Amino acid sequence: LCDFGLTAVRAEAIAGFVFVNLDDSAKSLSESLPGFEEEVRRDVVQIDDLVLRTDSEGLAAPGVVASNWKLLVENFQECYHCKPAHGSLCTLFDVAKYETALHDNFTSAVSPSHEFEEVLENRASDLTKNDAQKVGRFWFIWPNLSFTSIPGTPNISIYRIDPLSPETAGNWTQAFRLEDDFSAQNDERSNWGAFDAGPEDQALCESVQQGMKQKGYTQGRIVYADNSGPGQDGGENAVHWHSRKVVDAVAQ
Repeated sequence: LCDFGLTAVRAEAIAGFVFVNLDDSAKSLSESLPGFEEEVRRDVVQIDDLVLRTDSEGLAAPGVVASNWKLLVENFQECYHCKPAHGSLCTLFDVAKYETALHDNFTSAVSPSHEFEEVLENRASDLTKNDAQKVGRFWFIWPNLSFTSIPGTPNISIYRIDPLSPETAGNWTQAFRLEDDFSAQNDERSNWGAFDAGPEDQALCESVQQGMKQKGYTQGRIVYADNSGPGQDGGENAVHWHSRKVVDAVAQ
């Protein structure tokens, strides 16, 4: 075994997730993402107790999306499209209070649910005042990985976007929950993401991809919002952040 073992590769654990790095000269993930693990551990309830939901890949409907990968990322980076595109999401989240913070290599967004006293009945997943996860948390790690936690019982999901061609991208996700959480809420949350919010985003991105082929299209416009209010109040600051990351990476 010592003479014929596997080639050693770098591995690093962040918030309980193991990342493999084939570049021995690259910075460690903790150096590249200062503050990321602290945020995740602070805002995702019982993250160390969450386990993989074994059917989560099936629920995610993995496959090919007819959209460039950058469009999928941009869709994740703003929520001003939420009101016209995500009716059920808006019954759960107060999207007017959706805020995003930009860091060197990741973005961090938070959205509270609508205020309620005992039960919040909504089209995504009903909440009660006793639910442990109080707010929605959304992180995106450059260039193509995101983490999401939805209000309700403890949970976190990973979503990865894989570039396949100029007009197609791969779609992969996994969901994590408490080992003994077989609640109806857990199923409702997973089904909502897989068969409601997810397909809505896919249709939106595929439509934009088609629109980019039209003769009248030249380039997009970045809608800027200052820092005096919620970061998603009509703004595309995080979209611009990702576009700059792409430009800088190509220029290297």
